[in-house]
Amino acid sequence: MPKVLILGKGLVGEAVSNYLKLDASFEVEVLGRSVLDLRNPLVLLDELKRIKPEIVILAAGVVGGIEKNIAEPYVLGSENAKIILNSIDAFTQFNVKQVLNLVPACVYPSNLNRRMKPEDLWAGPMEKTSLPYSVAKILGITLINAAREQNNSKWISIVATNLYGDDSNIETHKAHVIPALLRKFTSATIEDKRAITLLGDGTPVREFLHVDDFASAIKHIIINDVFSEPVLNVSGDTSWTISDLAAIIKEVTKFQGEIVFANDGRNGTMVKLLDGSKLHSMGWVPKISLPEGVFRVYEKFEI
Repeated sequence: MPKVLILGKGLVGEAVSNYLKLDASFEVEVLGRSVLDLRNPLVLLDELKRIKPEIVILAAGVVGGIEKNIAEPYVLGSENAKIILNSIDAFTQFNVKQVLNLVPACVYPSNLNRRMKPEDLWAGPMEKTSLPYSVAKILGITLINAAREQNNSKWISIVATNLYGDDSNIETHKAHVIPALLRKFTSATIEDKRAITLLGDGTPVREFLHVDDFASAIKHIIINDVFSEPVLNVSGDTSWTISDLAAIIKEVTKFQGEIVFANDGRNGTMVKLLDGSKLHSMGWVPKISLPEGVFRVYEKFEI
């Protein structure tokens, strides 16, 4: 029975933990910020010595949506850099056999209008609004790759497309686009507003993956020993514009008014799509469609 330590109790950490615990062949422990502050370089090593995990999943981080990226860039950059440096240093000292470093898609260039592959990393500029956060995360990929090469270890970075999940009230997820829009549309429906104004112009193209599908991908990677690649994308094969997403959420929340886009230039990256064909070829595909997933989130939603 492999011992798995999951660092981070946000949306992703909880989903991966819950999914792995359904399989009795895994022994899973989850540590969140309330009991383990990864910004402290000493405490993690003590926990590794106590738990003695064979597999560590790094799902911890300080996150926010586009507005927090703009308002608090230093906080997002510095806090995540501390977490990543301290964590990878502890993994190295303890000689963890398998490390799965979970990474958001913002590490990819912002100027490639196609599905991006791992070889596209470092090939162009990242989105300016999330640059400090993205730099911290790509530092993690760089160090995981270096440790993998130096120690010949099964360490991997897994880049996820835009994730969302049923528990959209988790603090680290509140500002992301789907829960943020659900909150906005739900409030507008309750208040019987005639129109709702959204940032940007609605044309950016995104892909959204339910976190339960992502958790199933993590399990697939572990049980099938998919560690041959240093970086692996997890994504689906369906893309949507923000305008499409807004229309889905309008229908789900039964909002009767008009959707207006501010055309204020706050679009972020215009196209952010990942090429997940490598993992698809290894037998994993997502199962939850976006309309189904958004409805699931809405059913459990609380303002």
